[in-house]
Amino acid sequence: FFNKTTDPGLSVVLDGICAEAKTTDGASTVIGFWDELPPGLVQWHCRQRDVPPAQLPQAPNRVGLDFYTPDFDAFLAEDSLRTIFVAHYKTDPPQPYLMHYRNKWLLPLEDKLAADPRFFKAQEFGTDSPWYRVSVYRRLARR
Repeated sequence: FFNKTTDPGLSVVLDGICAEAKTTDGASTVIGFWDELPPGLVQWHCRQRDVPPAQLPQAPNRVGLDFYTPDFDAFLAEDSLRTIFVAHYKTDPPQPYLMHYRNKWLLPLEDKLAADPRFFKAQEFGTDSPWYRVSVYRRLARR
């Protein structure tokens, strides 16, 4: 069913998210959801890849980010949040007027993540996806 109804380029992204989610030691979330990558699909795919329930990536609003009045500083300060996946379109999306509008508010978050000393960019994947790439930010371990 999945292979018949979903862009093949999405499988690479979902597999990468699930592989990384298995290695996180706390809450994780995917930022940059869009119609083709809803939270339920990410969790379903990760369950199919045996990601433990406690490590399933959550929707951002489930880990403290209010979409309507986002407080990125408070969101990034949430200590239980260990991994943030930032999903991007690599090229113009099929429906740019919708997707760019919906995700435009995320651009300041990635700037804050890149500058935040509590996080580091662990990796990026999706290079073999025609549409998507994902940046993975992890919280530094406490000393």
